[in-house]
Amino acid sequence: MKKSISVDQLKQLNMDRENVVIIDVRKREAFDLDPVTIRNAIYHAPGDIDNWMSEIPRDRKIVVYCVHGHEVSQGAAETLRNNGFDACYVEGGVEAWKQAGGSAS
Repeated sequence: MKKSISVDQLKQLNMDRENVVIIDVRKREAFDLDPVTIRNAIYHAPGDIDNWMSEIPRDRKIVVYCVHGHEVSQGAAETLRNNGFDACYVEGGVEAWKQAGGSAS
C-alpha cells in the first residue's frame, strides 16, 4: 500500500471491514474537542503507539488519520510500516473526510 490514500479511496476501503483497520490517531486534545470518528474507526492515542501496536492485526491494511493528515498520522503510519504493517494515512485527515461528506460514528 502506498504511504497515503485519498478520502475517496478510504470510502471504498471502509466498505471492506474484514480487511482494513481504520485508526484515529488525533492527539487527545483534538479528539476531546471533536470526538466523532470516521465510521468503523477506533481511537488510539498517537503517543501510546508502542503500547497499542501489538493489538492491531498484521494481516490487514491499516489506515490512520489525524485532523489534517500531517505529522501525527504520517508519523503513526511510518512507525507502523517500520514495524511490518501495511499502513498508510488519509490525505487531509478527518477534516477532508467531513468536507467530502464521509459518514461518522
